[in-house]
Amino acid sequence: VREAVGPAFEFMTDANQAQSPGDWQPGVLWDLPRAIETARALEELDCYWLEEPLPSQDLEAYRRLRHAVPIPLALGEHVFSRREFVPYVTQGAIDVVQPDVCMIGGLSEAMKVGRLAESFGLPIAPQSMAQQIGEELVVTEPAAIVIERDEEEVRIYHALEDGGAVDTSGDGCTEVG
Repeated sequence: VREAVGPAFEFMTDANQAQSPGDWQPGVLWDLPRAIETARALEELDCYWLEEPLPSQDLEAYRRLRHAVPIPLALGEHVFSRREFVPYVTQGAIDVVQPDVCMIGGLSEAMKVGRLAESFGLPIAPQSMAQQIGEELVVTEPAAIVIERDEEEVRIYHALEDGGAVDTSGDGCTEVG
């Protein structure tokens, strides 16, 4: 990727908690040594951050990984309250705080996470299928640096908003009519 896009393009890597439920990449599960190895390889490619390289509830593993590698670590789409963020932020286990506005309880709770991050000098990069809410958070939070968005989710959201129907056939494909 780095060779194809050059040095001016920033990219982030999302490991999705290093787990693969179902049939997608069966058997893939990162442990701390695998996360360290991957983080070091990504650092050589000048990756901007590594997102959720370990299960989100494993604070100790994040602390150990944070001390072992220089690449910034991002966490948050599987953290469901501001109280769950507190130890990760206060113990220096992550570098980028990523509250999911819909999963954490809405804009007010996400703003409280933003204040927590800002008080420790950390940036936030919120995410939300309700794109407008996430965008509001980005423009109102001083610590916000970027919003993560899934174009497919945005397309489905707008199709539903316009009265379209979503037909999921069970084969992993989503049709918007």
